[in-house]
Amino acid sequence: FRYKQVGKQFLPVTNGPLHGDAKDLSAVFVDRYEMLLQRVLRHSIFRRSTLQKKRTNVHERDSDEDVDLGANDDDSGYEYHLTNTSELIGTKSRKCVFGMLCELEEGLIHLQDLHGSVRVDVSNITEVSSGMFTFNCFVLCEGVMNGGRNQFQVEKIGFPPYETRHKSLKTFDNLHFVPFEKRPIMLDCEQKAEDDQFVFMSNIYLDESITFDQLNAVFEGFAATDAPPTLFVLMGNFTKRKLGASAKDMKFLASLFDKLCDLLINKYANSLCKSSDFIFIPGPNDQLIGNLLPQPKLIPSLCQKFLYHAENQQIHVHFQSNPFRIRFGTQEIVCFRYDLLQKM
Repeated sequence: FRYKQVGKQFLPVTNGPLHGDAKDLSAVFVDRYEMLLQRVLRHSIFRRSTLQKKRTNVHERDSDEDVDLGANDDDSGYEYHLTNTSELIGTKSRKCVFGMLCELEEGLIHLQDLHGSVRVDVSNITEVSSGMFTFNCFVLCEGVMNGGRNQFQVEKIGFPPYETRHKSLKTFDNLHFVPFEKRPIMLDCEQKAEDDQFVFMSNIYLDESITFDQLNAVFEGFAATDAPPTLFVLMGNFTKRKLGASAKDMKFLASLFDKLCDLLINKYANSLCKSSDFIFIPGPNDQLIGNLLPQPKLIPSLCQKFLYHAENQQIHVHFQSNPFRIRFGTQEIVCFRYDLLQKM
């Protein structure tokens, strides 16, 4: 789905090619800006009331009063008025701007939106909301324009206010993946599935012998229960040593998956293989496509034995992309394997 400012609604879009062009790069930030902007403007502190006396304006507040820009409090009692970057020129009063932090000039921080950009000074910030601020993240900044230095002096900075899933679906009903007429049925099925269990595992290094001993202990313990897990989600990386793109490495990785398949088929064919589903998603080092998200599912040549037994209905196995979603009744569970700390 993509939010359209004209019409103020989310419209479904078709998937494009795996490798985009230059327009797609800018479209990523434009689409995210418009999506976050509509959420900000629907928040109570940014909505202008026409039915009651205007609440305290951001320009009229005392300097010692604090308002968390990233809060989710619908009863904050204050009213902000968003200003775009092109309207900052010539202003002297305190303004609130929503945009993306970027580095248009080396060593200088800018705030950019669809109307332009402005250089910002973050050396005198008095209040910061919780979170980590990086380039290409969207923030709310409150401060004063310094006309002499042609820069926006930021006093407070925070992330856009978050919104609960329930509130988003209440506003945009077409985003719900379950049709309205089927929701009572799905909710009833979800409530009856009290014994369903999902097991999530990651960093399953199949190139280490101890891993198979540990997996065997886990599978054996669950197979002995009266209600085995409904779902096993096995996330990469599947090798401790990063493999290359050579035929030798691919053959080695395929042999590891064949060994795991033999373990499940030979020991748990009448238990877990019949009662549970197995999902495999690649880790950051498992796919040879570079630093690209979402990662496509594991190629069939790596899991031929799994696919063979799945065709013969001896095991329920699924190979999915990273990230992917699990739909359980009226719920959505997003599974995403990513080394965020390493990237930071």
